[in-house]
Amino acid sequence: MDKATSVAATEPADGTNTPGVTEKMVRENTHGGEQTVSQTEHPLYWITQADAVADAERAIAQQDKRFLAFGGRVISLPGIDMAQYPLKVISQTCGYRVLKGTSDTLRVGESTAYRSQAHAYASRYNQRILAACPLPQ
Repeated sequence: MDKATSVAATEPADGTNTPGVTEKMVRENTHGGEQTVSQTEHPLYWITQADAVADAERAIAQQDKRFLAFGGRVISLPGIDMAQYPLKVISQTCGYRVLKGTSDTLRVGESTAYRSQAHAYASRYNQRILAACPLPQ
């Protein structure tokens, strides 16, 4: 089994559980039964306080050199040239983990702001991991 299939992550990049962030993204609104997303319940809420470089350094120190990926129909690794480093090569060397809340489906009331912040975070994080991961050139 390659590293990609064995490490689908749902936690922040530093491996901690962020207090106040729940697994539940959508709940019923008391007005008309619409589903809305609460900011503090969004799985990417932690991104507002995250430091990509510090988190990557901490992961490297713990020998965790997995890249951060966005999920969906196609896996993407922000900040990584997938033509130069195909997903198969990454999976077989350092691996990757999918950030929860980054699928390509938006729920009613969900803002794209967290995803934009998560993309910038993952790009910075992945660039630091790239310097530490022994990928073939």
